[in-house]
Amino acid sequence: RNTEKPIAKQNIDTSSGILMPFYDFDTKLLFLAGKGDGNIRYYEMVDEKPYIHYVADYKSSTPQLGMAMRPKTACDIASCEVASFLKVSNNMIEPIHFTVPRKSE
Repeated sequence: RNTEKPIAKQNIDTSSGILMPFYDFDTKLLFLAGKGDGNIRYYEMVDEKPYIHYVADYKSSTPQLGMAMRPKTACDIASCEVASFLKVSNNMIEPIHFTVPRKSE
């Protein structure tokens, strides 16, 4: 691909914090966590225009200092969990789980 110009642009946020990107190749989901922010935004990446689709936000009032994506073996597939993270804040490490709804729900 030509890396001279972007194939898509998306306004993410107006905060000045550093973005911590995490990409899941299996689900094609891009998770963006901002350092000092409590929210995690996630997008689906596709091969056709517009290439990026907003999915949802995880909202929290506790700002994260750091994040780590856990391996797929840590996901609870029985509850349709697709991604699992560890969120580091001032005084704790909090697990965060992302699930997809079942078709019948």
